Amino acid sequence: MKIILMITAFLLLFVGCQDGLADINQITPVRVVELQEEYFSQHLNYIGVVSSDDLIKYSFKTGGTLASLNYRVGDQVSVGDTLATLDKRDTQVAVSVAKSQMDAAKAQYDKALTGATKEEKRTAELNFKKAQDAYAFAIDNLDKLEQLFEVGALSESQLRSARLEVELLESDLAQAEQMYLQAMQGARVEDITSARANYEQANINYEYQLRALSETELKSTIEGFVAATTFEAGEVVGAGYPIVIVRSDHQVVTFGIAQKDIQKVETGMEAEVDVLGDIVSGELVSISEMPDEATGTYEAKVAIKEGNYRLGLISNVSIIIGEDKGIWIPLDSIMFAGDSYVLVAELGKAVRKNISVVETRNITARVTGLNEGDLLIVSNANFIKPGDKIEIIES
Repeated sequence: MKIILMITAFLLLFVGCQDGLADINQITPVRVVELQEEYFSQHLNYIGVVSSDDLIKYSFKTGGTLASLNYRVGDQVSVGDTLATLDKRDTQVAVSVAKSQMDAAKAQYDKALTGATKEEKRTAELNFKKAQDAYAFAIDNLDKLEQLFEVGALSESQLRSARLEVELLESDLAQAEQMYLQAMQGARVEDITSARANYEQANINYEYQLRALSETELKSTIEGFVAATTFEAGEVVGAGYPIVIVRSDHQVVTFGIAQKDIQKVETGMEAEVDVLGDIVSGELVSISEMPDEATGTYEAKVAIKEGNYRLGLISNVSIIIGEDKGIWIPLDSIMFAGDSYVLVAELGKAVRKNISVVETRNITARVTGLNEGDLLIVSNANFIKPGDKIEIIES
């Protein structure tokens, strides 16, 4: 019995020794990446807010009833699109009256310039002759009536009536003579000047009424989208109150640049913008000359080159300020045991190298402590330790 137990113990000890030798001689297959220095962009990172490059509030210059509101929030508009209109009936009447007055004044001015026609001259001549005859008859009649008055055959009131008629006919004669001379000789300089002034005034009034009619319509001056409306059709609106607010289709991200970075940036620099995980390219288009009194930062704007986002969305801005060289490695290849380190392959073994992480981007990190040509172990690194034997199966 004792012999059997001794044999069993010996066999167990032998198997254990064989397992230890197997562990010592085990070789782990790994994949490696040969490290190279790469050029990378240097960035300044900030948080900003999506806004519009241009935001215009459209209002009427005169008040009235809002006849139509042609676009709603979010609708796209083009230059020249009619956004809203006022009731124009009263303004249209005013335009019609002003045009009639201008046409009449123009006719009088043209007449003063060109003179009377043959028919007008003939009429003026006949009227003048008729006025002469009537006045001569009245004078002759007055002489006779005065003789009758002297002998008591005519009352004083009858004589006064005859004298008044003579005065009226004398006035008619003077007016007819003036019209006759004007028709024959043309308008005087002062008459032409007066007619021209009347026409110019009527023309100004007509243009004013036309402008007032055009101002019953609000037209977009930019390409963009309706950001807000403040009234509905049928409501009475006041002069100067915003009716429609339109933002341009050129969007920007507004943010503040710290004073320590202000000398590192300039307009025209490229940028990357992250809006809700959507990465788009941009360009730094403006930097404020004066810092904000409250924050001490300089307001800046990056123009978004593509996409259309809601105003006010928070976004990450990364300004590209230059280029440098460095070694980048996958984040999941970095391990930690007191210090950050990675495993590299050297002479068939895993070797630990301590590193320092300078910056991270997405799933990679720029590090120091490694050299070009190092073979970074990127698979099975969690199953080996420094000094273990390895076999490179893929590089």
